[in-house]
Parts: sequence; C-alpha cells; structure tokens
Amino acid sequence: MKAIEGRVRGLAKDGDAVVETERGLVFAPGGLPGERVRVEDVRKEGKLLRARRLVVLEPSSSRVEPACVHVARCGGCPWMHGSAEAQAEAKRATVERALAKVPRASSEVSIAITQPAAMLGYRGRARLAWRGGALGLRARRDERIVDVERCIVLRPELDAALALLRARLRPHLPGSGEMQLAIGAGGRAVIVIETDAVLPRAAFAEVEAMVAEGALAGASVRAGGASVATRIGDPREVGRDVEGRVIHGAIGGFSQAHDEINAALGARVIAWAEPEGARVLELYCGHGNLTLALASRAASVRAVELSSGATEALRENLAAHDLRAEVITADALAGVPTGKKERVDVVVLDPPRTGAKEVIDPIAALRPSRIVYVSCDPATLGRDLERLATHGYVLARVEAFDMFPQTAHVETVALVIPRPSS
Repeated sequence: MKAIEGRVRGLAKDGDAVVETERGLVFAPGGLPGERVRVEDVRKEGKLLRARRLVVLEPSSSRVEPACVHVARCGGCPWMHGSAEAQAEAKRATVERALAKVPRASSEVSIAITQPAAMLGYRGRARLAWRGGALGLRARRDERIVDVERCIVLRPELDAALALLRARLRPHLPGSGEMQLAIGAGGRAVIVIETDAVLPRAAFAEVEAMVAEGALAGASVRAGGASVATRIGDPREVGRDVEGRVIHGAIGGFSQAHDEINAALGARVIAWAEPEGARVLELYCGHGNLTLALASRAASVRAVELSSGATEALRENLAAHDLRAEVITADALAGVPTGKKERVDVVVLDPPRTGAKEVIDPIAALRPSRIVYVSCDPATLGRDLERLATHGYVLARVEAFDMFPQTAHVETVALVIPRPSS
C-alpha cells in the first residue's frame, strides 16, 4: 500500500502510534499524539493496518531526541522519543480508557500517575537473546537480535555485566538462546542461561571464571535439553521488598524492575489495604515483594503462589525477617478459602498480564471489605473490575505507576470496596 498521511490521535498499549488516515486507523512506530505524519510500507495484519515506517511531518512539542543510538532498531524502548510528561499522560490515558466502564464510588475517583526521578539506568533485570554471534535485545515485531554494546536503561551493574558477557562469553555461545540478567549477592550480576544448543566447555569455563573472580555472583545454565540446570556460585536474585527488606528471589523468577517505583507502589498497596489486625488473603504473591509488609501488620496472611521456587524463597524471606504467613504452593483459584467459617477481611492480588478472571467470583463470595488489585495490564484489570461490579463492588481509589519508563508498560493499583449503601 502506498504511503498515507494522517494525524496521530493517541498511543496504543503496545507503544505504536494510532494514526487517523483516509484509509482508516493505521498503527505505526515512533509517533506522538497530535503529530502530522506519513506512514509507509502499510500492510494488513489480521484486522489491523500496520506501517513499518513513520515519517514526522509536523512534530509535537513533546518530542525529544532519544538518548539511545539503538532506539530505531531495538524493541526495548518504543517511547524514548517522547518527553517524560508525554509518556506519563499517555499511560494515564491508557488506564483511563481501560477503566471507563468500571463503576466508581464517587465522581471524584480519578486516575493519577506516579513517575520516577530515574528515567534511565533504572532496570534491575533484563532478558537478552543471542543468535549468529549477536547478543542483545530483540528487535521490534520480529526475531532479529539487536547487537547492543550497552543498554542505558540498565542499572550500571548490569550494563557493566552486559559488556563483560559480550567480551568473554559471546564468542563461545552456539546457536541461539536466552539469557536473563539480574542483581545478586553483593550487588553483582547473576545470569540465567537457557538454550537448546549444547554449550561448549569453553563457555562453562568462562562463566566459572567470572564467578570465581567475583565479576558475577552466580549463574544458572540449562543447555542441550538438560532437565536440571547447572548452578555456578549463587544465582539467586537479591533485592528489596516494598519496604526495603532484603529478600531473595527464585532463580530466573519474576521481580519488579524499578526499585524507586516498586517502593511507591508498595506504599500505596499497604495504605489502601489497611492490613492492621486484618485477615489477609494474598494471591499471586511471588517471593514476597508485598507479603512481608502485609505479614508485619496483619493478624494473619495466607499467601498463594503457583511457582514452587517462589514459595520456597518466600518461606526463607519470612524466616529471615522473623515474620509469619501461611504459604501455599498452588494456583490462585485453589488457594481461595471456600469453607463457610473461613473469613477474609482483605484481598491483595498481583496477577500476570492475563489477569485474575478465574478468581474474581470466588473472591467476591468471601465478601472482603477491601480488595487491592495490582495490575500490569490495564485491559484485563478493567475486565476484572467490571466483573467485581456485578457482585456489588465499586472502584474507590486508583493510581498508575510508571514502572518501565521509555516503554508503553504501566502498572496500576486499584482499591475496590463494597458499594456504599444509599
């Protein structure tokens, strides 16, 4: 399809600009709201029109020069061309659209957004990939690997580790695979390597040497179809919970990437949950980012998580800080109490992007006085809150958090309460 001119009316949740044209809406990378643009190499993908290229004809006053030389090729930071204020407003608007149909406790319930001071050098974890001698981040919308020398959104410790891995390990990496970077013991990097290829002895030797030298805290390697990973040193992630307690994560598990925003998000969760003396049910608890703060205040906490590695780490983290909670390794639905005598005052849940559809009805059946929902996907949050509304719950407070600056990703915390009686 030939090039088409149009005006950007907004940003999609995947980071693309939504361009109004004479042919309809076209999704294209690199635009900002209000800009007049030309979209090129337009193709139909399913029901959508997508353009491979976008040329700015009339730039927005919010447009800035990207700080990274790889931004045009790399898929990691699709909004780096927008100012901090423009990114914040786009994310706030995304959450507003997703929650437009959710009943609110009053007309004064509006969405604010918390943005960090650190827009670069903040990421405490990253997923890399390699193929054909390239080691870096995946390109946008395809499987190419952008061979980055450094990544300016990584924390300095991880950026240094990336340079080290490129210099010493990359020459020995066969085929293709993935590598996770995180912060481990002593502030040093840990790596988790996953590949179907057989890793040569030289690769293992380099990893062992980097751990022995103290350049890495540890590594976990699963290669060539092995059923069990090889552990070198201590590959556990070491971070802090929402209140600054040192906690260990599961090897290769999930954790929040931005310490500053994680603390702000956690403070909001605890304040809105009001767990003091309450019986708390926490679903999708991970290794305890919120659990320890809840356990330090609540009368009781039942923490439910499917990953056995995460619950093992959670038990260790609770014990290390002399805190107690009932920890259950199960899917969220199996962890929801069903007995008539089991009472829950507060529910806190932090599900994956797919949301918590399967537990909404069982949660509502417990009739908790407060439900605090932490979401990484506004669309599934809106869906689940609309379902809670059918059980008589309304949105009382909501706030968005810019956990991943330079990207379209946004975290949201919502407080839901029973509908006030008129």
